[in-house]
Amino acid sequence: MARPIRIAISGGGLAGACLIHALIKHPHLDVHIFESAAEFRESGAAVGIARNALTALDLIGPSAAESLKRAGAVPQLGVRFKLGHGPDRGALVDEADSKTENRRLTSIVHRAAFLRELLADIPKERMHASKKLVNVDRPTEEGPITLHFADGSTHECDVLVGADGIHSRVRGLVLGEEDPASHPRNTGFWVIMTLQPYDKAQASLGKEFFDLKDARDFFAISLNRLPSTFGNIPQPALTCLGSGAGMSIEDSLILSTLLGRTATPDEAQIALDVYDRIRRPRTQRIVESSRGTGLIMTGKGEKRLELAWLKPNLLPRWDFIIDFDNEKHRDEALELLETQLKKA
Repeated sequence: MARPIRIAISGGGLAGACLIHALIKHPHLDVHIFESAAEFRESGAAVGIARNALTALDLIGPSAAESLKRAGAVPQLGVRFKLGHGPDRGALVDEADSKTENRRLTSIVHRAAFLRELLADIPKERMHASKKLVNVDRPTEEGPITLHFADGSTHECDVLVGADGIHSRVRGLVLGEEDPASHPRNTGFWVIMTLQPYDKAQASLGKEFFDLKDARDFFAISLNRLPSTFGNIPQPALTCLGSGAGMSIEDSLILSTLLGRTATPDEAQIALDVYDRIRRPRTQRIVESSRGTGLIMTGKGEKRLELAWLKPNLLPRWDFIIDFDNEKHRDEALELLETQLKKA
């Protein structure tokens, strides 16, 4: 009997948790997840899971979709865009209503609760906290990857998945510390959130908001400096389309499906190549669109904040993301994998 394919996930946030949740059902995959912090936890408040990602959760399996429900997710019934700057300040740009359209829009869930539920049924011996990755080595292309942690321990695997966020150690080890893509850069946006009763929040902030002298210049400083790509490595997306969590769920669907069909480490490598070919075009399009959306929403787009142009053009920028057919996407990935395995 062939030995299990050993998979290590570096990073215990939502992306890593969703992936191990999807992989753990395959008995021939020996998957472990490593978190640098003393416990598996998420920082931040809520996260939006749009209908493309909701479908991906359904396809991963009932337990994944149930995790979202148990975490207390609530449906977002609609979204409304208004201008907050310029001569048309306060004007409605566009809105979406899930009841009118009779389909799911987005579910909102607390990050920590969703993480807890995704990991609830993962065997404790597969979860490793206080494991800060410092180095990896692989003496031969055919041999295992050895992970070295700050506490002096090691772990061997056949596949290493970096899900360790914006300050990813895996990315730095793969690209090299001198590569610009190894280090995060400020986008020019700050978001500070707290949970407060509405009446208390209104009493604190007042009924009117103040404007910066020119918010467009303030928010777009770093956007003008960032290159569109870093070599041939996918660039992390800005948050302007709110699709980071959704992409990690889609990634988990495709990667777990492909690895689930492999039987050896060599076949797993083929699966990784197929994953890249299938996922890169979609994720890179979202990266590029996210930057463009950020420019538009901060008044730095070609049309600035022209209401007549924004009305028909802003909200459709989300269509290719949320109306995506993940079932077809998964089947295309499997078809390509079968083709590549036959060639091997």
